[in-house]
Amino acid sequence: MNRNQFRKEYNKHRFDIFQVEVEVVKVALTLEQVQQYNLPPNPAKMSDPRANGYVAEHGNSSWELDALSPDVLVNLMTNAIEEYIDMDKYNLIIQLEEKEKKAFEDYADNFDVSEYDKSLNNNDGNDKQ
Repeated sequence: MNRNQFRKEYNKHRFDIFQVEVEVVKVALTLEQVQQYNLPPNPAKMSDPRANGYVAEHGNSSWELDALSPDVLVNLMTNAIEEYIDMDKYNLIIQLEEKEKKAFEDYADNFDVSEYDKSLNNNDGNDKQ
């Protein structure tokens, strides 16, 4: 069993344990993106043990993911993730989080430490019944 097969089996086992279904979706780097963004080719690394299979399937050129600009990568990832998210629910959750954050900030801004200290000092441990 090679390393990739081991990883797949190992991950499948972990997903089974936690009863999680996982779908792996290729977001980048696709041949269409290589052509769209006119990425520079690199020679295939023949020292890589996977090189013969790669060359047989894709030819002697390879491309690096980091040839895409960070902005392009962010957009690709955002678009791919948003396909799986109910954006109305997501935006509602963000609004609720903002309201909760504001409520905590207001509470912290108005918290009177001296009153809290007094309540601690007034409780001398004699609250046993």
